[in-house]
Amino acid sequence: MLRLLLIPMLLACAVAVPLSALETPLTLASPNGVLCATVNPSLGTMTMYRLNGAATLDRVGSANFLNDVAFLERYIVADRGEDVFSALRVGYGFNKPTPEEWLGSVLGALKNSRAANDAGIMSLEKRARNSELDFWAKESPYDGVVRAALGDAYLMLVIPAKRAVMFYDVQNEGFKLVAVTNFGPLLYLPHAYNSNPTPSELIKQLPSDIQEERRKQLEDQLEAMLAEPGQTIQTNPSDVWVASAVGDKFLVFDIANSQLMSYEYAGKNLVVNAVRNIEVDLMIPSAYKSQPDLQGMYQQFRNGKDNKAFLEGEAINDLIDLEAYVQSQQSSNTSGGGASKASTVQPTAISKTGDLIVDFTDQRKVISYRFGGGNTVIELRSMRDYTLDAGIALIEAEIANRRYGAQFLEQAKKQRNPALAMRLVQSALKMYPPLYQVVEKDSRLVKNISAQPEYAATIEDAIAKTKAMADAREARIAAAKERREKKTEAGAGRR
Repeated sequence: MLRLLLIPMLLACAVAVPLSALETPLTLASPNGVLCATVNPSLGTMTMYRLNGAATLDRVGSANFLNDVAFLERYIVADRGEDVFSALRVGYGFNKPTPEEWLGSVLGALKNSRAANDAGIMSLEKRARNSELDFWAKESPYDGVVRAALGDAYLMLVIPAKRAVMFYDVQNEGFKLVAVTNFGPLLYLPHAYNSNPTPSELIKQLPSDIQEERRKQLEDQLEAMLAEPGQTIQTNPSDVWVASAVGDKFLVFDIANSQLMSYEYAGKNLVVNAVRNIEVDLMIPSAYKSQPDLQGMYQQFRNGKDNKAFLEGEAINDLIDLEAYVQSQQSSNTSGGGASKASTVQPTAISKTGDLIVDFTDQRKVISYRFGGGNTVIELRSMRDYTLDAGIALIEAEIANRRYGAQFLEQAKKQRNPALAMRLVQSALKMYPPLYQVVEKDSRLVKNISAQPEYAATIEDAIAKTKAMADAREARIAAAKERREKKTEAGAGRR
């Protein structure tokens, strides 16, 4: 029997995650190491090779997936006036459940809240059908983006622009298209299907301020629905990452819509094993089944002599202050645009166990799920907010920089060569700009280096950076205070 997991939500609300497109490899090796497939996104071609001996490539077959897509788009199964149903939309081969069954049986089983009914909000099923109608009424040309994952028996292709999941049987060393499904209807599920723990179970374990934040989110969603005359479900253009696991279990992660979807081809059926919207998972503020304990780890770190002095000097008195410190450092490091070019979502999969591990770098959270092995569910295994982990590394590095800066300055004081002394002073101030105050107070050092052409600019730059550091310190102290007040208010509101 299909398990349906519920949380009191009104619609699928996709979380827009700022990211750069995250690609998966298109040169693929089967888990057993026997086959290698290449997928050319511009030509639409796939080629299979057998790996013999010392990884020599022996071609065994080729196919063109774009030709298959064109066939499926033109294969009209039914029409309802202007609404045309192609095989690409309704599925090809045997789907379990079919896209239509998903809309009717799964989404149709989710009833509106009384507040939504009183406000005249359509059911989730009707809104999902409206959304499907809107998507398929417009032409969605292939944009050159294809994702692929190879198992021992099947190759899965995902074409995000077409919302197509395509399975090819590769057991006979070629490509036989056995099934295709439309993953669009799965994007409208607002919580979980065949996945544990349920988001409703999870959210009960969250702190009161997070629960209050969730309640306000649901209120905002209701207001958004009331303001939207078409009553559809808003989704983002899919940005997909895929993986395979031993046993030919496959995962599709639509990052832009925060949706995990697992598939397998079993008993001549393309089966949707499980779906999970990870919106609530990302609301976990600290850790879930992860060691060591964050509070204990923080206290142990704070007790270190150098650490304690640094934390007190920077007004870091608790984990909220530390979070503000790390966020300030992260914002500073990405403000130039360099680090921000990378995707803020970094997944990897362990094929042997069917584990997915995702690092949400902007939120500093790493989450592990299991979709493979003996599982036909998606299981949230563990989660950790690594703000403290990152904070310890940042603080230890900053303490080291201050120590190195002081060492460079001591060497500069001993240096008789003015040019070399100046270089050492520059290095010291780059490591820790506030050391300019020590430089200016040392008349002997100033006399030795003040005639150097870069002296004045070096001191001015250090003064400017010191001021920027002070401004950033005040800003993060204010941010921590605001966060602390919100947490207190939410706690008071729950009592």
